[in-house]
Amino acid sequence: MREKDVRLSKIGFKYVPARLVESKNKWYLSYWVWDLTKGKLIEKKFYKIPGKTLREKRQAARQLKRQLDTLLEDGYTIGETSQNVSKRVSSLIEAIEQAVMIKSQETGDRSKQAYRSFLNIFNTWAFAKNRQNLPITSFSRSHVLEFLDWLLRERQVKPKTRNNYKICLNACLNALVNREIIEKNPCARIKDLKVVGTRHIPFSREEQKEFETFLQRQEPELYLYTRFIYFGFMRPVEVCRMQIGHIDLQSKVILIRAENSKNKRQMPVVINPQLAKIIEGMNLNRFPTNYHVFGKKFLPSPGEEHRNRYSERHAQALKDCGLYNGELTLYSWKHTGNIRAYDAGVDIYSLMSQNRHSNLQETENYLRGLGLRISKELKEKEW
Repeated sequence: MREKDVRLSKIGFKYVPARLVESKNKWYLSYWVWDLTKGKLIEKKFYKIPGKTLREKRQAARQLKRQLDTLLEDGYTIGETSQNVSKRVSSLIEAIEQAVMIKSQETGDRSKQAYRSFLNIFNTWAFAKNRQNLPITSFSRSHVLEFLDWLLRERQVKPKTRNNYKICLNACLNALVNREIIEKNPCARIKDLKVVGTRHIPFSREEQKEFETFLQRQEPELYLYTRFIYFGFMRPVEVCRMQIGHIDLQSKVILIRAENSKNKRQMPVVINPQLAKIIEGMNLNRFPTNYHVFGKKFLPSPGEEHRNRYSERHAQALKDCGLYNGELTLYSWKHTGNIRAYDAGVDIYSLMSQNRHSNLQETENYLRGLGLRISKELKEKEW
């Protein structure tokens, strides 16, 4: 630490802004923060810098540096003294906003959207109940329960939505605990409400035939998009992120990269003969391998379309076709594909592999939820 690097926060505490250290063993951000107990600057290191490539890690490091510098500039300290504690205690709103900023940098686009939604609803509750200026150190378990009850009673959200907001709040409070802004997480060990399981809604054979005919005529790009879900059992977001270079027609596989998958594991999807014929007809070899197969406007392009556009366009197509009922979605193609494959005689081990389930029991449960794997004895016997 050099003396010329030392700065003063808005409330008079010394600090040294964060800097990136690219060591051979591990990257980290080094910064100096004022310790109230020891009365001096203490070096801290932040090691959790995400990213696979150098460019991604440097970009993430820059974002994290800005966050750390903002916290330090606003007066963030560690340690404790009775005479100074009041100077560093943030209000509830300020602390939660800082935590949301931190969590948003650690997650994907979908989670960022969830945290923004949570912050809006949390701020609404705080101002409605005059809690906005409550010191974060005074935020207790009773306040958490008050917020969760308010969601159910006044906002009339469903139990699943209430549970999702609780997850966001819990993560934010954990972030504040990790940064020694609060000592304990008041949201810990608060139970989720029971949620009725969501039904799997596949297309009937008649609906499937009618909608496929409509898509081929009116929405050919969307039709091609659904084929990867139907034949490959891929999740919609995986198709959204799929690049041309991930498809190997010669080996008949599509490589689902770890960063694009739900379980964060890199695994292949088999290209069956029908999907192979469709891919060959797309003439993807005309484009660079780093292009998204379904980029802007559902066409091969370097830019990725926002994931909500796919669902919105599919829902609109269902409405235009007269099949929209609020239950059929892009995921319906995955469920429908599994049913048709099972009826065609594909064995359960192959279904497990194509769905990339971790074990056979997971596949059994999934198929049973689709109305499959039911005893023939019960279907055929009379009593």
